[in-house]
Amino acid sequence: MALTESDLKQIIAFGREQSGIEFKSAGDRTDPAFRVKVVRGVLAMANRRDGGTLFVGVREDSTGLVLDGLTQAQIATWKHDHLSDTIAEYADPRVAFDSYTVAVDGHVILVVAVEEFADVPVVCKKTFNEGAKLILRSAAIYVRSNRK
Repeated sequence: MALTESDLKQIIAFGREQSGIEFKSAGDRTDPAFRVKVVRGVLAMANRRDGGTLFVGVREDSTGLVLDGLTQAQIATWKHDHLSDTIAEYADPRVAFDSYTVAVDGHVILVVAVEEFADVPVVCKKTFNEGAKLILRSAAIYVRSNRK
């Protein structure tokens, strides 16, 4: 079931990430480093009981959560089929998810609702480095810890 503006406001009012909730700042799917950070979050949510949700366009800073929202140009890069292709490039087996946008106080937020894996954990099948920094490692199983 899709989240409403009211639902999203309640989640943001909590003021921080939770075990099944992750926030990513606004970004463009065509930016390789940003894209794989979203993929890493999706892989982690897929390996968690009951899955989880990523919100793109909400950043966390020292004061709490800030609603930046996505620009129209950024939204255009996050079409469901394009995101599905991107996730499939790194996930084995496939990840079941839904994606849609929600407008909150004039800001457009991308919601990626990820289902728990069906049969076996989801394994990262491709490595991605941002310069010398390893972002995704082939054969890794990413999980979202209970610390958040």
